[in-house]
Amino acid sequence: MRKIHAFSIHPKIPERLSGLQELAFNLRWSWDSQALAVFQRLDADMFERCGHNPVLLLRRISREKLDEVAENTAFLSVMDEAVEDLHRYLEAPGWYQQSFPDSGNVRIAYFCMEYGLTACL
Repeated sequence: MRKIHAFSIHPKIPERLSGLQELAFNLRWSWDSQALAVFQRLDADMFERCGHNPVLLLRRISREKLDEVAENTAFLSVMDEAVEDLHRYLEAPGWYQQSFPDSGNVRIAYFCMEYGLTACL
């Protein structure tokens, strides 16, 4: 009996574009227009064909397109700003820490499906 093995092959993201993966794997892009614009600028047609799913886009985009945008200073500037904005967002104190600064290291998370999902999921 033969075994069938499934493989997923997708292009290696150039180091200079590593921020794309950081943006794609954080669901913040689903409500952050700046991050969403990065993927639309990367390849609008492919992004549409992928159902506005950045992770799928990064798996289906051609290596040639990645090499092209890795040299595009306008694209890199937009991507870098979106990544920096994501870092600021993640590092900033939340509402609770701002409202109750003497509370120590208490961490509170609120999970609500309507804010964490997007149509492509």
